[in-house]
Amino acid sequence: FFVDMNASGTQSNQFSSSSIYPPTTIPPLSQHSIQNQPSYEFGMHQNAPLSQPMLNPSDFQGTLVANAMSLAAQQQIGDVSQKMQGLLNVGQLKYYFDVDNRYVAKKLQLILCPFFQREWSRGVKDEKFMTPREDKRAPDLYIPVMALVTYMLLLSYIQGATGKFTARHLSVLCSSTIGLLLFETLVGKLGSFLTGVQVPIYELVAWASYKFVSIIFVILVTLLARSMGFYVALTWAGISLFYFTFRSLKASVQSPKSMMFSLVVAALQALLLIFLATAGIDGISGGVTNTSHSKDVGSENKG
Repeated sequence: FFVDMNASGTQSNQFSSSSIYPPTTIPPLSQHSIQNQPSYEFGMHQNAPLSQPMLNPSDFQGTLVANAMSLAAQQQIGDVSQKMQGLLNVGQLKYYFDVDNRYVAKKLQLILCPFFQREWSRGVKDEKFMTPREDKRAPDLYIPVMALVTYMLLLSYIQGATGKFTARHLSVLCSSTIGLLLFETLVGKLGSFLTGVQVPIYELVAWASYKFVSIIFVILVTLLARSMGFYVALTWAGISLFYFTFRSLKASVQSPKSMMFSLVVAALQALLLIFLATAGIDGISGGVTNTSHSKDVGSENKG
């Protein structure tokens, strides 16, 4: 009986367990899956990475140095930009180009014949210097620009009339003239800094460019009166430019050392006038010399 009961109990248990939990089928392990199974040794996974990537302190140091250098460079560029904006204020250009025909005529007369001008102090309105339109003694940039362009065109025309004009000569003339003007301006700014004389850079450009008006006058007189007119015109223009620059610059600069500074600048402008006028008429002088020589030879032959 007990045997039968046990047997029957065993069968019932098997029946109940199989009915509640269906048998699961375990797939056979292949050789590939066995090889890919992770193996453990001393409680550690052998296929796991041995160590995580460690942070290098030098990387942080290099990043900090690069950021510091970048900030320093940006600050330096900002300082230079502010200084350049203070040195070259584009908004002030409107003041120096505020001219009219009446001012241009009076200014040209003042440059070429300044000896009859008695008052050289610049006019003041609302505690500011008057504009060139209101005061003929005020420096401007319209006449210097027009005189510079006219000077280069006039020399190009003379070279073309003598058969010496080329595009290369024009480019050399433009670059050398503008380079000389920039050099004069830098030297003048350096001189004003060393002597403690405050002169705006645009006014330095104006004082350095008025000599082109005198050079054009000398060249035109030479074209009309030949060699004798050249020496007369050069002497008159040199004295006039020196007097005009000295009196105008001295009246514009309020400094104890303004006289010495104005004297040096005026003398330099007169010397450059002589040099540029002489170099500018080289093409004319050759033609003038040849023409006068041929006329003399012809008159002697006729005699």
